[in-house]
Amino acid sequence: MAGPGRRFMPILAALLALPLLATTQPADASIRPSTQLGFRILRNGDQIGQERLRFKKNGSTEKVTSKIDIVYRVAFIPVYRFTQTVDETWRDGRLVAMRAHTDDDGTHHHVAVTDQGDELMVDADGKRRAAPPSIIPASLWNMAVLRHNTLLDTTDGDALPITVSNRGTDTIRVNGERVTAYHYHISGALDRDLWYNRAGRLVRVQFTASDGSQIRFVPS
Repeated sequence: MAGPGRRFMPILAALLALPLLATTQPADASIRPSTQLGFRILRNGDQIGQERLRFKKNGSTEKVTSKIDIVYRVAFIPVYRFTQTVDETWRDGRLVAMRAHTDDDGTHHHVAVTDQGDELMVDADGKRRAAPPSIIPASLWNMAVLRHNTLLDTTDGDALPITVSNRGTDTIRVNGERVTAYHYHISGALDRDLWYNRAGRLVRVQFTASDGSQIRFVPS
């Protein structure tokens, strides 16, 4: 859910240590918040795409598949298309493999992550580099992103230095209901506002694009 690549930044600005709360913290749902999650992607209130996530657990192994499909139109004419499929494999709460395929308006990216024991090997568009074994992808469904200062870009495999700040609690509407949500802000190479419910489930992503438009991911 980090969102589309840098080519989209002029249009929508890159679609797409944990601070302690003074009140009760949400549960960490970094693995299996549910069997599936769905989000509508909105620009100034109008839907331009969707994201679907599926979770499958087998013993200590968890497989997560995310699919994003975005079409941005001007006067009903498609001017930008972004699709991405990310397959993550986790074992005992640690990333051990990832495959990501992205079509960023005709520019294709392929990222593969494999476990090498004391490090992760990242193969991004044919270029290989080692990454710390503790790094995790910028998959915002995973509340564990709040405990890291570097995330892995699922589009191009780059390392994303970030800072996380705690914005306290807000009351927001989720599928027509008012819920208490824990609000965090990620800044740096990735700029996002995130809200998680008491169970640690992601219930909103929001940011301002470079053209001033408001982008939101909301549960479907």
